[in-house]
Amino acid sequence: MAEIIDTALLGQFNSQWVAAVAATNTFIASFTWVFNFLSYSVTAQIGQNLGSKNKGALLGLVKLSILLSLGIGISVSLILLFGKNFFLETVLGASDQLSMASNSYWNIRIIGYSLSLLSLALMGILRGLQQFKLCFLVILLITSTNAIGSYASLYWFSFGIRGVAWSTVLAFALGDGLSLYWIVSKQSLFRWSWKGRIPIAYVKAFSKDSINLFGRSACLTASLFLMSAMATRLGSLSLAAHQIVLQLWLFTSFFTDGLAVTAASIGSKLVGEKNLRLHKFMSNRLLVGGVICGFFFSLVYGFGRGFIVPLFTQDQQLVKLLEEFWIILVLSQPINGLVYVYDGILFGTRDYGLLRKRMIEGLFLVFLPAMTIVMLLLNNLFGIWLSMSLLAGYRAITAAVFHHFSHHSIYYRLKSC
Repeated sequence: MAEIIDTALLGQFNSQWVAAVAATNTFIASFTWVFNFLSYSVTAQIGQNLGSKNKGALLGLVKLSILLSLGIGISVSLILLFGKNFFLETVLGASDQLSMASNSYWNIRIIGYSLSLLSLALMGILRGLQQFKLCFLVILLITSTNAIGSYASLYWFSFGIRGVAWSTVLAFALGDGLSLYWIVSKQSLFRWSWKGRIPIAYVKAFSKDSINLFGRSACLTASLFLMSAMATRLGSLSLAAHQIVLQLWLFTSFFTDGLAVTAASIGSKLVGEKNLRLHKFMSNRLLVGGVICGFFFSLVYGFGRGFIVPLFTQDQQLVKLLEEFWIILVLSQPINGLVYVYDGILFGTRDYGLLRKRMIEGLFLVFLPAMTIVMLLLNNLFGIWLSMSLLAGYRAITAAVFHHFSHHSIYYRLKSC
């Protein structure tokens, strides 16, 4: 939501700023998604240990997640900070003009990247501990701080794109502070202490899950990165259009992700309790909810285009470009709703190996061949987004077959136990 607001506000001033945000966030989002095992792996492990009342494991998992997120965040920040020109111009294919326009926003956001990654880990911890209301308050704090700060930077103080970047960094700092305060002060769940070693058994279990999740997320990130890279090569205007649709696509995905987070958080606790009946009931309800959310957003985007597009830009060339591939955004939402919920269910059951295998298959057997064909024939944004929709369809079908029919699913495993 925060990035949608930034995109909408900047779009009222300068389309080049929108392209600059898109270029920067392509890398920030890519590295964040690759390391999302810091959230989902911890959520599932903490949830299952909470369900089985193994409170001794909670402190070790919490400390491991926090320390690992800080270490990875600082390392990635240094790599991106000193490799800016290489990543933007060589890897992404940005023009010199776009690279210069991105300079201030890039430096500020990259310096604060470790705060974003720490937030990811902290949300995973709180969700595993079933603290959904606190998660909502933290995310509300981050989003509102970013939105108010961005608006004030542009309309009150004329700080431009630099002020928007600082607003985002400040928002994550406040959210992380609130989350850490709650975790450190929660003595009823575990006696907090930075002292003492983290048991090797927790590290091994976390590493196994993380490797599978990393492989799955790396493939998904590669597909999103390739989309942005191809859009960049079509020109700054195409990249700006891609950024607007991407933000709307991500908004619905993160909105529906509430259902996926429920499946992962509560589902992992139910797995720990071996409550097969309630887990199946929850999964079916959430799958129906995912489809309903998907159709809802299809209607919103289908009938509300005339209202939505002006919120992001008044540039008529950009508006015309958006019209050419808007239909993909509309039609793909019900499928996306199913994909997110199935992913959440499989996160909760820790079937990360399956997710990794299916994502690798989807990337190499569906997305890349489709991207090659449609770009040779169409070479436009419609073809780029069509490829992503085909990948989503493959993910939904394979997840459904495994969850409902495979003897390796959680229901068959729990019955055998």
